Amino acid sequence: MTSPPTRHPSGARSSLTRTQEKRRAILDAALQEFDANGFLATSMDQIAARANVSKRTVYNHFASKDELFEAIRAGLFCQIACIACEYDADRALDEQLAAIATRQVDLLCSDAFLTFARISLPLSLRSTEVAKGNYREFQSSNRAILNWINAACDDGRLKVDDPSFAVRQFVGLLKAGVLWPQLIGGNAAPTAAVRRKVVESTVSMFLSEYAVPDET
Repeated sequence: MTSPPTRHPSGARSSLTRTQEKRRAILDAALQEFDANGFLATSMDQIAARANVSKRTVYNHFASKDELFEAIRAGLFCQIACIACEYDADRALDEQLAAIATRQVDLLCSDAFLTFARISLPLSLRSTEVAKGNYREFQSSNRAILNWINAACDDGRLKVDDPSFAVRQFVGLLKAGVLWPQLIGGNAAPTAAVRRKVVESTVSMFLSEYAVPDET
């Protein structure tokens, strides 16, 4: 029999079982420890202590730090993959792209994604396997945007010779505007006005290159 929903300190009921809550706590603790100490210097004991669970409980859920890292990565990229990108033939392209870009920017600016990026970047430089894994997850997570572009092309509103490259361009412009300045430049989180400017300029540049001119 599954455990009944528990309550958070706020009083809100949680739909997670106790086992799921422990798993979530371990993942959160691992992300914090990796960020504070670096992946290589972090031990499973530290993760267990921060998650307030036993070391055995940690190993019951994850066999290694590598498995923990992969679970954190998969969870974050899953959020990208879940961004709604359903093509609407009756809606303006710039409106649709702006909505997609805004949600992407919100995730790129989230504490969880920035923390993961800080952890992942040095690991990717050290390990080609980590780098390949990150790139593979990135490609897969943006499949919904790729499908949107293909649908717009099929509808005759975009002309894109290499849709996969176009996806990388689109997301790359967003990252250049809001992620890299924070991650590498040490800049503060972008304001709402900066986020809007990045979204608007990215959409404008993308459509300037790929939109089929309206003949009417």
